[in-house]
Amino acid sequence: MDRICVKAWWGEHRQEILLAFMVSLVAFGVMLTCSTIGIDEEKSILAGEGYGPWIPQGRFGIQMFNELFTVNGRYVPFLWDFLAVCVWFFSGVTSAFTLLEEDGLKTGRFELFIFLTYYTTLPFVVGEILSFSMFNLQVSLGMASASLAFAFTARYLKYMEKTEMTKEEKHAAKRELLLSILLLSYGVAVYQAILSLYVTSVVIYCLRKVLKGELEIWKTIIRPACISLISVALYYGLNFVIQTVTGHGANYTESYIGWFEDSSVFHTAFMAVANVARVSFGITIKDVSIYGGFVIMASTLMFIAWSVYVFVRAKEKGARIRLLFLTVALVISPFVMFIMMGTYKTHGRMLLALPLAGAMEIYFVLETLKVRNFFRYAAVGLAGYLIFLNVRNMNTLYYYDAVRYHKDQVTANAVMHDISALGYDYKAKPIVFVGAYEMDTSGFFDSSDNVGIDGSMFGWNGGHIARIRELLVTEGYMTLQPEPYEIVKALDYTKDMAPWPKPGSIVETEGSIIVYFSEPSEDWYNVNGVSR
Repeated sequence: MDRICVKAWWGEHRQEILLAFMVSLVAFGVMLTCSTIGIDEEKSILAGEGYGPWIPQGRFGIQMFNELFTVNGRYVPFLWDFLAVCVWFFSGVTSAFTLLEEDGLKTGRFELFIFLTYYTTLPFVVGEILSFSMFNLQVSLGMASASLAFAFTARYLKYMEKTEMTKEEKHAAKRELLLSILLLSYGVAVYQAILSLYVTSVVIYCLRKVLKGELEIWKTIIRPACISLISVALYYGLNFVIQTVTGHGANYTESYIGWFEDSSVFHTAFMAVANVARVSFGITIKDVSIYGGFVIMASTLMFIAWSVYVFVRAKEKGARIRLLFLTVALVISPFVMFIMMGTYKTHGRMLLALPLAGAMEIYFVLETLKVRNFFRYAAVGLAGYLIFLNVRNMNTLYYYDAVRYHKDQVTANAVMHDISALGYDYKAKPIVFVGAYEMDTSGFFDSSDNVGIDGSMFGWNGGHIARIRELLVTEGYMTLQPEPYEIVKALDYTKDMAPWPKPGSIVETEGSIIVYFSEPSEDWYNVNGVSR
């Protein structure tokens, strides 16, 4: 990227960029002011030597960061969250400069503001992925890396469009190509789903070219595709070497790949593609909804209307087929990982390109409606309303997660108070938690959108003893982890026990302290490594 161009663009648009950044901070206001510990964070916040779950998951980029900037992989409350929001926003600014300005089209001020705020505040994706403080900063760095990778790719493509290049330009093109490969490889090494951000950027870049009347896009598609393949191959090669050397190889993707889970491959493919429509239109299935799905649906409908409009107005030969292909591709590209793996498990944290796609969809509409008339005012009003909903939903999401965490803290301290009141020494004997203690949300937040409140440590997986113990450690109770045989032995005592917090819900045996929450479920047996 040319420093002069970047400086000039920043000088022209710094007001809307800073305003968008302030709105983004407001969207994460509750997260930044109410520190919580969620699922898996209980392991990271007080991690000891040897803590490294990332290499088996193929995310050695996170492990590299942890080795350089953390103590045993421990995240730092507030600092990690604040930096994650800042870096995520930077990735949006990078994408905006590359996709909105570098092709010579004038960037509208309000349009840029909406683009950046949407990119940073979509709760279904950004809210979920940044809620994991143990790796949200690392993922944001991966997003920034992928955004920069495409920025250098765009520069490379411009060099390659020239009929003749000087020696200096040839060297510059090679440099841009190398930087694209290395940066994208790093992004994938942090989180494999980041690849979709690069793919979506390519689609948007090509669509912008077609809208300008530049229909020769096949080389523009093929060259980034080759960069993607080389980057992914480099990532897999390094990942294989690292897992082999460390001896921490594992295949975590098996739980996500679904090609052979259903009755047929065709049914799986259909469901994977149908999931695109399910998310894009915010469809609720079996009482499971898409958090903030109205915003996603609205941006999709706006884009569909815009696509029909530009399709009808296209007159140049070959333009319509390209517009049809690229507009459909823009809707599908954030789901490329889902389709490749043949899965329709809906996780916002894997749809990292959805904020970029949605932001660009709204941008296209606002950019087209330049004349101040009813349609322009309606689009501006709707865009502003959607940003408000994102900010509202983001804070709501984190508020209920804060309530969940506070309830977990109260439960943890109440249980330990009862154990101490009975005179049992939890430092000498491990505590066996039998069953799950379900949070009472009746009349409080009984929607399927309650993303945060579903994550109570005392109810996760039917009652995960190790997670509960680690939560207790974060509260200052240095409890012991029971062995499987102690868990099995404890079950013999639960037949006559009452569920906690009733009297008789806590007993001490020769080898352990037993806290009975409920009748153990099948999940409880599986997650705690015992059989019936």
